[in-house]
Amino acid sequence: MPDPADRGPHVLMIGAFPPQAQGIPGYCGALAAAIGRRATIRALGFRAMYPPWLFPGVKAANDPTSAAPEAPGLTVTHALAWYNPLGWIRHAWRAPADVVHIQWWSLPLFPVCLTFALAARIRRLAVVLTVHNVHPHEPSRGFTIASRILYRLADHLIVHSKTNREQLCASGTIARDHVSCIPMGADDGPITPPDRPTARATLDLPEDAEVVLFFGTIRPYKGLRDLLRAAATARKSLPRLHLVIAGKPWEDWAPLDGLIHDLGLGDCVRARLKYLPEADLPPILAAADLAVLPYTHFDAQSAAGSRLIAAGLPLVVTDTGGLPELVQHDPRWVAPPNDPEALAARIVAYFTDPAAAEAFRDIAGRTRAAMSWDGAAEAHLRLYRALRT
Repeated sequence: MPDPADRGPHVLMIGAFPPQAQGIPGYCGALAAAIGRRATIRALGFRAMYPPWLFPGVKAANDPTSAAPEAPGLTVTHALAWYNPLGWIRHAWRAPADVVHIQWWSLPLFPVCLTFALAARIRRLAVVLTVHNVHPHEPSRGFTIASRILYRLADHLIVHSKTNREQLCASGTIARDHVSCIPMGADDGPITPPDRPTARATLDLPEDAEVVLFFGTIRPYKGLRDLLRAAATARKSLPRLHLVIAGKPWEDWAPLDGLIHDLGLGDCVRARLKYLPEADLPPILAAADLAVLPYTHFDAQSAAGSRLIAAGLPLVVTDTGGLPELVQHDPRWVAPPNDPEALAARIVAYFTDPAAAEAFRDIAGRTRAAMSWDGAAEAHLRLYRALRT
């Protein structure tokens, strides 16, 4: 730990910070706190991030169960609003900083990000851009164009996995030494769970069920259809198998509900179709034996996956984006995308192999060591200092 008297560079970070409920507050808040234990950082978030009609997820601006991050060198301010560009300009021009660090993940935030990037260039401040999605989750030419503009304004780019860096540099327009790979943290402490029988009773699950969890927003690329088909196949070998679906749908639920019943899964699926505040997570995580991220395609790293690893849940992923890095590329836990039969085989193998849980504990330990918030903070500070020289 550096000398507290040496606060290092002064950082202005633009992102989403707890208790915000929209965006990526878990990541931004944990990173800002880790940096704030070592340097001076101002986290500038939103009091109104998206127009209510635009964001299909959480409608409430704040999660009342989530607390703002705290650290000796950290100040958190929720001052930005999507409808107030004069406020963006004022903060971008006046905020004291050596480095402006912009978290980039959503096209509606492009005008805000562009304002801060341009102001920083005029003020001759270093500009760092964290690229959370190398490509948009759903086709979007606007996101691609906006990203290219921001890349040109940034002094340095950050991604969360080696695969993401290769994807970003594949076009040949971005030099590899212009991009750093800094994994998101997965060691934010275990959630204090209820005991398993209580957790399962809360979700109306049999105590002896074999429980698989799908966790996170429900969007087409997340592959829930593949997981439902995999669950139907796996039940032939695992008659006590149950599936918990926990997250807010960003697509019409009716076709998925129809598929559940067509596959004969109506009696074994428990769905919590809403934004899940912090207070709702412990019983869901405690009730599950295994989590699955069955994404069909992906050009990022999964915050949901990092959270599952931090909670100690064994995890099956598909071979896309940065997901295999969550399980150390171990083939026992990685299935091809768009392949329900392969997913089913991994699920059955987990529940029929007595040594599987112990094997995953070793993998999870190595993943948490590689995905440390303290390590991420130190890597960011090395980059900030290098850009100031």
